[in-house]
Amino acid sequence: MEMEVDMKISRRSAMQLGAFAGMLSLTACPGTTVPTVQNDVALVTTNLQGVLTALRALPSGVVSAATLASITSEVAAISADGANIASALAPTPTVMQTFSNAVAALVPLVTPFFPMAPIVAVVIQAVTTLVASMVTAVNGAPAAAVLFGTHMTMPVPTARDILNQHLLGA
Repeated sequence: MEMEVDMKISRRSAMQLGAFAGMLSLTACPGTTVPTVQNDVALVTTNLQGVLTALRALPSGVVSAATLASITSEVAAISADGANIASALAPTPTVMQTFSNAVAALVPLVTPFFPMAPIVAVVIQAVTTLVASMVTAVNGAPAAAVLFGTHMTMPVPTARDILNQHLLGA
């Protein structure tokens, strides 16, 4: 059975993903400021809400109710942690680690749906890149390999550009 799902992926976004698909190293931004981290957290939480909306829009039965509940729970936890980070004078390593752990828990939940919603793959790749960069900035230690294993990353500015496009309408 063939399903067609319109996820509004632009040709430019697809080309960006293809161009960076082979990159496995984190390109962190030295000297990241607290407002930058807070802005990045807002980009992550907003775009993950869009991922949730996109997965809910898939045809009935594609995403099980249990999986959707797990994804919804993780996105809610990420949003709550994001609100804590946004309201802090400076994000603490503990809060940043909690935020990144929730994102890391979300990744394997949404990965099976990449073939049906390719734009979700682009957004998740950008999210994991940005979260790894934020953890590195706040905690002072490289985080991509620890958090996301071999999950592909892209340059941080590219991740921000992708998330600023709000490809999923969030």
